[in-house]
Amino acid sequence: MRIKETFESAPSLGVIAHAAWETLRISVPTIVDAARGAVSAQVCDGRLHSWSRKLLDEARISLEVGGREHIAKGSGYILMSNHQAHYDIPVL
Repeated sequence: MRIKETFESAPSLGVIAHAAWETLRISVPTIVDAARGAVSAQVCDGRLHSWSRKLLDEARISLEVGGREHIAKGSGYILMSNHQAHYDIPVL
């Protein structure tokens, strides 16, 4: 699978502040849910999807994913990042 990121410029202070806010916005409820024993994979996945989409939108990053047809459903995979951008984590 190949993922191609394109973005317009280096992140501004506003983009970084937004990323910090979005990270706190999903982290605090997740920590509270975990402390109460009420955290679930489905809720965490939803929060992470929302977080990554908002970060990429705010940074004006377009994402192109190719090769998904080669991924077999039900199989396990290891995703690795080359860290050539600050946005590897939200993309993965």
